[in-house]
Order: sequence, then structure tokens, then C-alpha cells
Amino acid sequence: AAAAAAAAGAGAGAGVGSATAAGAGDCEALTARPEVTRFLLHPEERDEFLVLASDGVWDALGSQAAVDLLRRALARDECAQRAAELLVREAVNRSGHADNASAVVVVLHQIEI
Repeated sequence: AAAAAAAAGAGAGAGVGSATAAGAGDCEALTARPEVTRFLLHPEERDEFLVLASDGVWDALGSQAAVDLLRRALARDECAQRAAELLVREAVNRSGHADNASAVVVVLHQIEI
């Protein structure tokens, strides 16, 4: 499964959700070379979801902590939008600031835990 795969409860909100910490738009323009990775999803592996997040999230939470948090949120039938908001909120709580904390959660496959 992909690095950021997690489980969702039956009927949990499928789709895409995104969140950005308050104040994150108050920064100077920034340009950078994107980091691009391509990989093929295999239906038999049943990847559960994909997380795209800024370094403000990854600096505060490791990959496994993010997966665990999202797995719990989606098991409670939270939608992808709410799960992304919870992820960003946890990153801000752990780091103490909202600098560069944003995330997108894409639910690929939902399973019951």
C-alpha cells in the first residue's frame, strides 16, 4: 500500500478533502522545483487513501502518525475534508504554529476496520 494509506469505515465520506492552517497564506511568494513520484496503484493491493501534505504537516507528524490519525477519523465516518482538517489541526497543535501546514486527503478505497 502507498505510504499514506489508511482505512475507512463502511459508508465513510469518500472523495477528496483539503485543509490549510489559518494564516498559512500570509507568506512571501515561493518557487521551487516540485518533487514528482509516479507509481501504479494495483486494485488487488486495495490502497486506502492518498495524503498530499506540506512540510509543515510532515515536520510535525511522521508518516505512520498521519496514517493512524486518518485511519481513526475515517473509521468514525468522517469525510475526506474533515480528515484533512483533523490532520492539519494535529500538526499545528504539535508544532505550535500554523506555518506551511496544509493537506489533501483522497479516499481511494474504503474498508471496515
